[in-house]
Order: sequence, then structure tokens, then C-alpha cells
Amino acid sequence: MISYSKYKLIYLCALTLTVNQTYAVENLNNSSNIEQITKQIELDWKNYYKPSKECRPKKLSNNKSFQLFVKCNEQKATQKDQFNKINKEVIEHLEHLRLVRKTELRQLSLEREAKEKALLKKAKEIAVLEDRAREVRRAKKANEMGLTYQKPLPSNNYISNSMAICKKEWTKRGQLDNRMYQHCLKGQLSGIDKVDELNKKYSEREFYFLIAYPYCIKKWTTRGVANPRMIAHCLNSEIEGKKDVDYYRDNYERAAIDKIVETALNKYQSWNMAAYSIKRRIK
Repeated sequence: MISYSKYKLIYLCALTLTVNQTYAVENLNNSSNIEQITKQIELDWKNYYKPSKECRPKKLSNNKSFQLFVKCNEQKATQKDQFNKINKEVIEHLEHLRLVRKTELRQLSLEREAKEKALLKKAKEIAVLEDRAREVRRAKKANEMGLTYQKPLPSNNYISNSMAICKKEWTKRGQLDNRMYQHCLKGQLSGIDKVDELNKKYSEREFYFLIAYPYCIKKWTTRGVANPRMIAHCLNSEIEGKKDVDYYRDNYERAAIDKIVETALNKYQSWNMAAYSIKRRIK
């Protein structure tokens, strides 16, 4: 029969090798798995601790047989105490491994978060530099064409402007109509989303940032307060006007169309009005 010291050594070595496997280590994070391992240890004990024949004499015929029986049971009791001690040590070992693994996972998580934050910070810095470079290029292009470049307004400006517009529109004799104010604000916020969407989609197109956007901002800004809902509507009209101009250029005499467009843009600074001018001339 294998000795308990060897049993302990073999069991702990096998256990250590097992928990070093990814799946087993992850399972240690769950206390129920330790309970399962405990049950397995108890099962191992039952399989191991089987009284030999000398511990179960058929008859206690003499004093020697009785002494052997008592000695055998004493040995088994001692072995069971030893096994319980091993069992406790194994559970403590498992708990230690679980805590070590938990600490390692936490450390890895903190390191990953730190790397992600550093990358995000770097990405923001690059984005700021790219935005500045883009604004410089646009301003330079506008200056070459004799136009005034309009930098896109921040969303925060639109929000404060929207609140001011709706409050002014729905305040009568000092009383604010909250229901209509909220309805108005909802429409303005929808306009802000639309303006942001169009800015992202057409931000690199010259027709947009040199003509359409500055025109709509100027048209729908009163005493420094911009109306995002109407700006969004205006931008949609400008985009449709540019599409109409391109259509006329492709289907009519291009030189004649370009001349009409140039005259209209110089006069109105609007693609929608340029398209309207073409329609009037070709009818």
C-alpha cells in the first residue's frame, strides 16, 4: 500500500500540473470548483481507505486476533487523520493558486487598461493635429478663391443656441410653454445630429466647406445665434443643388453651364441658387 507521504507528494504535484493548464486555472476562480475537487478527494479516500481482512476478523477467537483488530483500526484512524490533514493542505493550496491567479488577472487587466488609455490619448493628439492641418488647408484654399472660410461650429454652441431659440420662440408674456419648448428643442437637437452627419460625410469636399457650409451658417445665424434645424435644412438644399449642377454639366453644354454657375456663385455663394439659375436659363 502506498504511504501517505508519497500520496501527498504525488497528489500535490499532479494538482499543481493540472491547475497550470488554462482551463483549470480559470476554473479556480469559481469556489464551486474547489468544492468539486474536495468531493473528489473524499472519493479518493473512500477508494483508498478499505479495511484489510485483518481489520475484519470473522471471529474474535483469541486475544492476539483482537489486538490485531484494534491495532489495524488504530492505524486506519491515524491514516484518516493524516488524509484529512492532506485534504486541508490541498484545499489551502488550491485557494492560494486561485488568489494568485486572480491577482495576475487583475494586474493584466490594469496593464491592458493603461495601454488602451495611452493609445486613446495618442489617437486624440493625432486627431487634433490632423484637424488643425485640415483647417489650415481649407483656409488657404478659401483665401486663394477669394472666399471667407467658415470653421465648423462645435456641437456645444449649437445646443446653447437651440435652447436660446426655443426659449425665445415659446415664451409669451413672461411665461414659458414647456410642452412646446421641449418639442422645439427636440427638433433642434435632430438638426444638430444632421449637421454633424453632413459635416463628417462632406468635410473633405470643396463644394461643401468652401461654399455650402459658410453660406448656410451665414444665412441662419442671427446676432451670433445659429439655428441648427434650419442650417441642416439649408445644407440638404445645397447638396441637392450641387447634384443638380453636376447633372446639368453632364447633360448640357458644359462651358455654358460653368459660366452660369460662376456668375451665380459670385452673386449668391449658393449651389441651390446656382442650380435655380441654370433652370431659369435653359427653359
